[in-house]
Amino acid sequence: QVWAGMCSVSPDTANGNPLAFAGQTPGELYAYERNRIWIKYPTAKAYPLDNERGRMPQWSPDGTEIVFASARRRPAPTFALHRRSLPRGKNALYIEKGRAPGERITTPVGVSPFDYTCLHAKWSPDGTRLACMAAAADGGERGIAVIDLRGRRL
Repeated sequence: QVWAGMCSVSPDTANGNPLAFAGQTPGELYAYERNRIWIKYPTAKAYPLDNERGRMPQWSPDGTEIVFASARRRPAPTFALHRRSLPRGKNALYIEKGRAPGERITTPVGVSPFDYTCLHAKWSPDGTRLACMAAAADGGERGIAVIDLRGRRL
């Protein structure tokens, strides 16, 4: 059904530990930039989280949200009005509700710094922070970033 890539297992045992993974439907040559985030519950076929690009999913410690990287456009924050959106090709981190089959699609929240490419996010055990690889969009600083999520959740 789906060419699958990087996967994460939800800690939600009550719902059979659903999976989140990056993938795309077969038919063309595989290209990671066409991946979307898919969810697979034990009792249902895999389905996309939304219709936008996404990679590197990671379930939150409570199993309710998924953080992932995506090069989708997002509006500039008010302090960066000189830019209209994150440049294409630069990955930002987003959090979206890990919806069950049939639940409505929600809008993901961009949580990474606007002028940085961020990848490979991992949750802190209490779910209040993310650690990730971050590189300045202008090619400058590069390293590990810690993002405080308090006040920035869905």
